[in-house]
Amino acid sequence: LGRIRSRYVTDRIGNDVRSVVAAHTAALRQLVAAHPDLVLVPGHDGAAIAGLEARGVLVRGFSPAP
Repeated sequence: LGRIRSRYVTDRIGNDVRSVVAAHTAALRQLVAAHPDLVLVPGHDGAAIAGLEARGVLVRGFSPAP
């Protein structure tokens, strides 16, 4: 969605984190726009991960490297 954490949260972290996270988010959006088949996997969104599993994009568990 291109949104980052609230100012309340980012201000508590300090060190101008808000602008760094905003730039990181913008770069990810540009990457996905340039490569539409690319799938970004969120690390802390159980519903999104479950949706990727349901689509067959992710498989639960680990598999050995080819």
